[in-house]
Amino acid sequence: MELSSDRIKLTAFDQSDFDLFVELSMCPKVMEHVYNPLTLEQATAAFEAKSRPWTPDCDTWLCYASTNWPAAKSLAISA
Repeated sequence: MELSSDRIKLTAFDQSDFDLFVELSMCPKVMEHVYNPLTLEQATAAFEAKSRPWTPDCDTWLCYASTNWPAAKSLAISA
């Protein structure tokens, strides 16, 4: 699944999003208002869970990677 406009593109997680996801998930400054920062093992498990194919019947959130389009620079991970 993909959503896009002239300025941004949202795509389902894939392996290319792993490093940014782990970096953000382990960063105390980023995570201070969300959750406690994750360990590498927790971040890896969370990424694997969030990058599974999503359907309306899933009991998990639909997760996207945000990309500045057309510069193709990853901006954030949305969950």
